Amino acid sequence: EPEAPARIVEVESVAAPSVTVGGPESASLQLPGLSACGRNEAGCEVYLRESDEARLILVPVGLDATRVPEDLSAPYLLQEAPVTWGQYRRYCEETGAPLPGWPLWGSPRSDHPVVNVTWAEAGAYCAWAGGRLPSAAEWALAARGFDQRRFPWGAASPTRQHCVFNRKYHQGPDPILQHPAGAGPFGHHDLAGNVWEWVDEAGEPAVPAPDEELEPAESVRPRGSLRGGSFATNNPYCLRGQYVLLAAADHRASTAGFRCARDAC
Repeated sequence: EPEAPARIVEVESVAAPSVTVGGPESASLQLPGLSACGRNEAGCEVYLRESDEARLILVPVGLDATRVPEDLSAPYLLQEAPVTWGQYRRYCEETGAPLPGWPLWGSPRSDHPVVNVTWAEAGAYCAWAGGRLPSAAEWALAARGFDQRRFPWGAASPTRQHCVFNRKYHQGPDPILQHPAGAGPFGHHDLAGNVWEWVDEAGEPAVPAPDEELEPAESVRPRGSLRGGSFATNNPYCLRGQYVLLAAADHRASTAGFRCARDAC
């Protein structure tokens, strides 16, 4: 039986973290669909995406010759927080795409991170919004920084002030931007806990167990990669920036969402 479409509870929009350094006139990028907001408390440039009013942070990789991690050579933009139900509903209304099914934790608020989307659906949203899914390396840099920290906030063990984890499925995630103590080195929020996040990475193909009788065409399913842990993660190790969870690309879960990236040039 198909899942019922999600009923989204309207709430007032959560206030985004303040932009405190510089202003739009100091922006280094002029990209269509983006407007400069200034710099955040981490000193990184912030841009507003016109398609869904999400905020993107410029990750300064490559701007300093000493800061070029392996397999990354240019600056890029990464969404400040995961895509929300309210933003995803706007996408569905404009494109005719179906809303995701009702999550196990009940009726979501507009500022909850969207879940129950596949890897392809997440990528389609990003393309509509004017971007793409982040690569594994881009997501990891945002979570670990140039110092390769254990968690987005540093080496300290996670607490309820840093992120949402070790909850029951029926309790669900928090709205975005509720845990500023857990922000990453460039100012991204909710990189640990709350919801797993799809990244644009193909993992090892999933080969079924011998007792699974599948047609040859179905015997190997492509896998995607999820990062960051979720509200239901009970092992703090899974909240680390380097932890990878492989999942079939058509996987849906009440614990999995995404955020978008964009090239900065």
